[in-house]
Formats: sequence, structure tokens, C-alpha cells
Amino acid sequence: LAVCMSGVTHSPVLLDKNIKVLGNVIHITDIRSNSQSVKLSKFNELFLKYNFNPVSPMWTVSMLLWIKENEPERYQKIAKIIFPKDYIRFMLTGQVATDEIDAQGTLFFDTLSKKWSRELASTAGIDTGLLPDVMLPSSISGKVSRSGSFWSGLREGTPVITGTTDTLLEILA
Repeated sequence: LAVCMSGVTHSPVLLDKNIKVLGNVIHITDIRSNSQSVKLSKFNELFLKYNFNPVSPMWTVSMLLWIKENEPERYQKIAKIIFPKDYIRFMLTGQVATDEIDAQGTLFFDTLSKKWSRELASTAGIDTGLLPDVMLPSSISGKVSRSGSFWSGLREGTPVITGTTDTLLEILA
């Protein structure tokens, strides 16, 4: 009847202007961005106000700042930032977007107004133009395209639900 995506949270998939993946994804359990988290902790009051979480290496903001500081050539090529389940949905539908829960995991999303926050993104010098459209996890976000059908074996036209993070679906289950 439909396909829904779930995947690991906070782990940014970086896309270039041609929507090609820029290198490996930093996993939520990777703590290489610890020093960036320490730098960003001065903004914890702001993060707590809008996202109810303090910064740590597991949040996307720290990972992106690490990439910006340690892989500047890669960082400069970023056109969009999505997450693993979003990349699979992109391959199926051609749509670049994420859900509200993964958006919150960046610490750039204002959970109260349900939109990207320039103020929050500026903590790490991130341009909000790099961030994808945000949809509800339960929304029909597209249909399996011809290339998505060829790639996946799913029937062309099958509705694709936006989906959400593994953590939220674990709680639901």
C-alpha cells in the first residue's frame, strides 16, 4: 500500500549541487566532534529553549562544525543536508526533505514554530539554505518514481511516507 522510511538519527548525509553524497556519514555514536560540542556549549541555554536538549557530539550541529573545521573543502561543496532515511526516500522519489524529528536533532530547528532557525544555525555558522524542507513524519511525501522503481524493485507510483527516526519508532513500537 505504501512505503515508509526509518533510520538512524542526527547523522548528516551531505549532498552536493548535483545531489551526490559528499563522503561518509558521521554516525550518532562517533564522538570526534567532542571539542566542537565544548565550543558550542556556550549556546546550551538557546538549544534548551528551542530543542529541549543541550549540545553534545551526538547532535548534528557538532558534527557539521567538525566537518567545517576539519574538512573545509568538503564543507564548501555542501548544497543540502539530509539524513540516511531521507537519502533512501530521495532515491525512491527524487524529493529532498526531512521530517520534524530529524530536523529537531540538528539543534537548528525551532520546535515551537516548526521551522528552521537562523539564530540556532548561526551558532555553528550554518546557512539555513543548506537545510531541507521539513514534513510531518506521517505525510505522504511522494511516490516511487520510474528510476526509484528500477533502483528498488518497488512498483512505480507507490506512495512514500516521510518517516522518522529510529528512536521515535522504537518508542512507538
